[in-house]
Amino acid sequence: MVSFALMFILFLAGIPVAFAIGLTPIPFIPNGLSLLIPQKMISGVDSFVLLAVPFFILAGELMNVGGITDKIFDFARSLVGHIRGGLGHVNVLGSMIFSGMTGSAVADAAGLGSVEIKAMKDAQYDDGFTAAVTAASSVIGPIIPPSVPFVIYGSLVGISVGRLLIAGAIPGVITGLAQMILIYIMAGKRNFPLDPRPSLKKMLRTFLRALPPMVTPVILIGGIMIGIFTPTEAGAVAALYALFLTFIIYREVKSKELIAMLIRVVSRIGSFLLIVSTSALYANILARLEIPQFIVEKLSSISSDPIILLLIINIFLLIVGCVMEALAALTILAPILSSICGIIGIDPVHFGVIVVFSLMIGAITPPVGVCMFIVNKITNISTLCFIKNIWPFFICLVVVLFMITYIPGLSLFLPNLFMGK
Repeated sequence: MVSFALMFILFLAGIPVAFAIGLTPIPFIPNGLSLLIPQKMISGVDSFVLLAVPFFILAGELMNVGGITDKIFDFARSLVGHIRGGLGHVNVLGSMIFSGMTGSAVADAAGLGSVEIKAMKDAQYDDGFTAAVTAASSVIGPIIPPSVPFVIYGSLVGISVGRLLIAGAIPGVITGLAQMILIYIMAGKRNFPLDPRPSLKKMLRTFLRALPPMVTPVILIGGIMIGIFTPTEAGAVAALYALFLTFIIYREVKSKELIAMLIRVVSRIGSFLLIVSTSALYANILARLEIPQFIVEKLSSISSDPIILLLIINIFLLIVGCVMEALAALTILAPILSSICGIIGIDPVHFGVIVVFSLMIGAITPPVGVCMFIVNKITNISTLCFIKNIWPFFICLVVVLFMITYIPGLSLFLPNLFMGK
């Protein structure tokens, strides 16, 4: 408990996440084992599976700068922009489509989100609602495959990344549909503007323009399911395909822009790997202090009922997501919580979906929700205004979380169907 308190104090003091995590375990390292620090940090990122993450980050950045987000938005708008709820539905559907290419909530909120927010502002949508729906829909990004958090979780706990990626498909679609139902209900009270019903010719034109990037998830997940490539190789394929679309098909990026984009990608990859490496050190020290065993024993003493234990874990992760960046929380807690699967009697892939989904909700909750900060900056609204508008979407996401938690088939149907039990 002292180590958790120390880390939280460092967070409050404004220490960067990676350094706060890395400094926390140092007082607990036994004398004479100082070499443990570089060894565990290096071994923490020495993973073939983790190679997929830089590739997916690169693919997402290429999609954003290559004009692909505009084409996805236009297609989504032609499909659902005329339904009650208007651009709110477009926002969610666009995120669902974009999720199949990047696997990142941040890429969704910053890239596609900027296009969505501009369109909603031009259509005179309320800024608070615009920010809320953009942030909430970005949560779908890490759930629908491919998914950066699923790759990280699988590599940390040693379970099939391929099964995890496929497991997120149905929960991701349910999340999008639930948000669209909520928007439809809200639209009846707020009288949101609608687009005119598009002609079949326009729908076909926007579909054909958006088709090349929309093939991405088919290539990636199809390749994994039939064994053509591993999840890591799928990341490389995604990056190469995004490069092909950006420079050969659409040709909207110049060489100077490519260099600036690569610098941003390297910066993001560096910060990501630093968090993973320091988290590996922290997790090792927790294991030496037998913290995972202690947590498992405490949870077991509370109740032996899986329903109660899963409820406690969900609440705990929702609280953690409010005060800790999702990636840091995932890398620290995944090895600890995965040991609970045997006690609860839950499939580890199903449990991985629960953990990732719970922590991703934290991306839209104060005080440290990264997607909240991104959309607030784009829309230029206060955190208080965002909170007033996000709570219906937060409740919607929590309802979906409990559906995923207590209906295992939502996560396990597709992996069992295509990859066996």
